[in-house]
Formats: sequence, structure tokens, C-alpha cells
Amino acid sequence: MKKSILLILAVCFLSTLIPAQPHPGGVLMGAGHPRPTDHNFLQGHYLVDKTTGVLSTFADTVKGPGRPFKWYFTTMDVDNRKVVVGTGGYTKDKYYHEYNVKNGVFSYDPSTLKYATLAYNVNDFQFIFGVVADQDGGWYFDAWGLPTVRWNVFRTSPGGGSYSTALTTVQLGYKLSLHYPLIRDVDSGDLLVCTEGTIITSVVEHPVYTLAPDGTFQTFNWSAHGAKPSMGLTQEVKTGDILWQLSNEIFRLSRGQQSKTKMAGLYLGQREFAYGMIYENQSSANPLLVTYAVQQLNTISSASLRWIDPEKNYTITRTERFIQANSFVPVPYQYRHIAHLGDRYIQTVKTGSRKWDIRFNFPALPGKNYVAAAGLSGIRPGIKMADDRRIWLNPDPLLFLTANNLIPSLWNPGPLKLDAKGNARGFIDLTAVPALGVPMHMVAMVLDRTAPGGVAFVTEPYPFRL
Repeated sequence: MKKSILLILAVCFLSTLIPAQPHPGGVLMGAGHPRPTDHNFLQGHYLVDKTTGVLSTFADTVKGPGRPFKWYFTTMDVDNRKVVVGTGGYTKDKYYHEYNVKNGVFSYDPSTLKYATLAYNVNDFQFIFGVVADQDGGWYFDAWGLPTVRWNVFRTSPGGGSYSTALTTVQLGYKLSLHYPLIRDVDSGDLLVCTEGTIITSVVEHPVYTLAPDGTFQTFNWSAHGAKPSMGLTQEVKTGDILWQLSNEIFRLSRGQQSKTKMAGLYLGQREFAYGMIYENQSSANPLLVTYAVQQLNTISSASLRWIDPEKNYTITRTERFIQANSFVPVPYQYRHIAHLGDRYIQTVKTGSRKWDIRFNFPALPGKNYVAAAGLSGIRPGIKMADDRRIWLNPDPLLFLTANNLIPSLWNPGPLKLDAKGNARGFIDLTAVPALGVPMHMVAMVLDRTAPGGVAFVTEPYPFRL
């Protein structure tokens, strides 16, 4: 069923009010809690229901591949059902004997409770702190390795298996740590690499670099001057700025700048520690930041998800307390980060030379019609809808051609109807197009006549380098 660009423009001017569209899944977080029998930590991943605050075990790493291991970073797999985790480090048994744990990148299928290896090396990967999908369906991750202490960014082949070094601190010209999360730049599609090191002065600085698929890198922000993103990192679509969290404070880093800007200090009680931060869907009318915090008053601890409104001076608009089945409060590891379950709505996977599948994944909206389009003119200001939601594409000839499916040999959005699992596949074939090295952005909209305005969901922009 053909969808015209007129449909995209029409929904922008509907007068019905549509509420903010959060990611439908819960929030995943890596955490541990004390086991009273051996004074150790039971390591796992937990799922928090964003409506009720109910906490449940998503995966117990004791039952993972090999010995117990620590989950450092989590993201959704290309199928938007399995999760991909970076693991490593060491742990202690009940006699406090230390030993290495499984070091690598794994996918975990919650329906089968099974793990698959995407990258594994006990020496190269002692600690893995960031994992992010590239546009080919492979994975970038940063890791510290042995036998000599070094930090590298690695890249796996599409689907995982083999891996290669994408960036080293030697290339950057100084001793540096890369033990922070990785994200893809929403503007260029390049990898954003957060670092730590002493560069010019005795002050520990934290420059951020962009790493292109061809291995070239540039400076995004020269130095955050002591504000390391050890607790959370996200990118703001409407500005392209990075927001990162250090304990109870949120900082903003802008492209091309040499400093940070403190946006908020989230002190609400004694000894309060915030451990993760991520945006809700930024195509919604009023996207909020979701943070995870642990608050300790004397000897009593409580943990909660908090929704913060950047448009209202970063005030906390809603708090969801975890409802515990036991007396413990999960303790998040210092470098663990929260993620939305089921938020990989668009993902490209390389299938051949200059050919990619486009995978549309909306598990909560099976059987619905959808429309997809792409543009070459950037994402800001985008197309504003009547309810203040935003389609993050600027109108241009490519938007017209792709929305109307007028170049099916180059861009095919698929059947325009999701299957019973909420999936659909299209393709991009650029064999007749030279490599341009410029970013293209894609957006998908899921349609539903029963939804206010006829639009159930609008994705954030997905960057793709031509």
C-alpha cells in the first residue's frame, strides 16, 4: 500500500493532541545485590517496569557463559529482541578468591535464556565499558586489555565473530583511558568516543572524539575538565549536544567547544548517587531524561527511576520507586548504564557490497501499517507536527522520492505493514552510487487509525553514511 509524502505532511497538521510517546518496554540496568551466604554480589540484569516501578530479574549472569561475569553495558541487538552486553573484569568467590570472568561481547535471548558470543578474548578484553551497533550490523566496543595495559576501540564483523582494532590511544598521541560508554553521533553517524587522560596540564581531562567508519577521527569536544561520564551518557537530538552524568550532576558538551556546562545538580537527600541516564523518545512533544538513582538515609537505602524535564530547568517530574520482593536494594556498578528494552526501531545490516537490509522492529505494534523516508538535508529543525511531536527530517528531494517509493531499485521500504511480530524489512542498494561519505537520515512512522491523529509512533532519526 503506497504511502505518499502527503501523508507525512498531513499528520503534521492534525489538531488532535497526542500524549508523549515513551519507549513501550521497561528499563534495563546491570546491577548486583549481596548474597548473605557468602558476602558476594549476585550479578545480573534487571528490568524495571516504567509504569509501576516493579523490579524483576531479566538475566542472572551466574547462569551465563562459563563462570559468573559482570555486565558493563547493554544495548538491543539488531533484531530488537535479544540484548547485547559487554562483560569482563573479575569477581570473588565466597572465600574471597579472585579470578577472571568471561571477557567479551555477548547477545542474550530472554526467550530461550541462552547466550551467543559476538567477540571473546580473555586478554584483549579485561573490561568492556561501551557497546554500540554500527550501520553494518556489527559492533563497536571499547576495552582494556592485557598483557600490557592498553585501551582500544574494537569493531566486529557484521553479526559478530571476528573483530579488528578501530582506534588505539597510540593513534591519539598520548596515554589515555577509553573506559566510558560509546554512542553514534546522530548527525554524522560516526562513533562518539569518550576518553580520560592528562593531555596539556596536570588536570585530568576528558576529550570526546568522533570516529568515522574509515578509521579517521576528529575532536568533538576538546575537554570536559574533570567531568567524566562514568554514570550516564546520551545525545540530545534537537541540538546534537552530549549530556553526561557524573554522580549527581548533569553536564552539557557542545560540538567544537573546549569546556562543559553544568546543567543540574540532583541532590535530593543524603549520599545520593545517580547511576544511569538516557533520553525517552526524542520525537515526542516533551522528551524527558530517565535517570536511575540510589539514595541512602542513615542505613536505609532506596532506589528509583526519575524522569527529568530539560525544558523545566531539569526538574524531576516523576519518581518511580522500585517495588522489592526482597529486602535488598540492587546496587548498580559504577560504570553500568541503563537502556530501554526494545528501542532499536530501525537498523541497517550489510548484506553485500554496497547493499544493506533495513530492519524495522516495533514489537509493541504488530500488524500495523508504517511509512519510512530518508533525507540528505540534516535533521534540524525537522517537521513539526500539530501536537509538537517532530519528524526529524528536513524536506528535500530525497524525502519526496523515498516517501513515495519512487526509487525502488535504490531504496525499498519493504511491505509497509508490520508482521505479527512487529517486523518488516526493506533494503538499500547503492551499487550504482559512488561512496559519498555524507550522512543520510531515516525516519519511520507507525500508523494506527485508532491512535490520536492516526500516528502511533515516530522514531528518532537513524544516521547512515552513504
